[in-house]
Amino acid sequence: MKHCFIIGAMKAGTTSLFNLLSNNGSIVPASVKDTKFFLDKHQGGHWDKGLDWYHAQYFTAPTEENAYYLEASTHYSKRPDYKDVAGRIFETVTDPYFIYLIRDPIARCLSHYFHNVVVDGMKLTPDAALGEKNNKYIAYSDYKYQLEEYRRFFPDERVLIVNFVDSDKLVSLKRIMQFLHLDTVDTLPVTAMHSNQLKQRTHHSNQHGIEKSGDKQKPSAFYARVLQHIQS
Repeated sequence: MKHCFIIGAMKAGTTSLFNLLSNNGSIVPASVKDTKFFLDKHQGGHWDKGLDWYHAQYFTAPTEENAYYLEASTHYSKRPDYKDVAGRIFETVTDPYFIYLIRDPIARCLSHYFHNVVVDGMKLTPDAALGEKNNKYIAYSDYKYQLEEYRRFFPDERVLIVNFVDSDKLVSLKRIMQFLHLDTVDTLPVTAMHSNQLKQRTHHSNQHGIEKSGDKQKPSAFYARVLQHIQS
């Protein structure tokens, strides 16, 4: 049985891609996007419930030779907070494919920060949020670090890296379909989705006082911290 995992990164289009791929007749999506099966119980996961529970999250069995089960979880690329995910997939899933969505690392950090402000009510400024040397904002944007665990267990040809947020969505979807050896999906929602993302990013930047010089955001300790880590 083939499985396709969208493993993040957080704030890089995981939910949008999951919804788009779910429109393909050769893909059987999980009943919930993020089963959290490969995570420990104390982290909200369900690893302790066993494979029968996991398989029950897919209500329909694929009927085509090329069919995939699909799930998406940004938790699967959140080292060091969530560990052992790749190893557990290696132990239990015989034919996995991985799609790893990335974006400009600074933009990802900012979007992550805005999420914590809006959803979690965090009051810290961007510079304060990234003030500590080791923190999740930078770790989750260190794409090489996040993929190291997967490359220990799986060959490179089983991992597709896509910048879905900043790219032409139709071109990215074509790459993904080729990677999975599938026909095209319904791409009608792509244009509207991209428009909404641009509006949201503009709104968040203005609302939270991110300084701009012309069309570019001014450097700050926030950006310097991210760049220093990525370039090291």
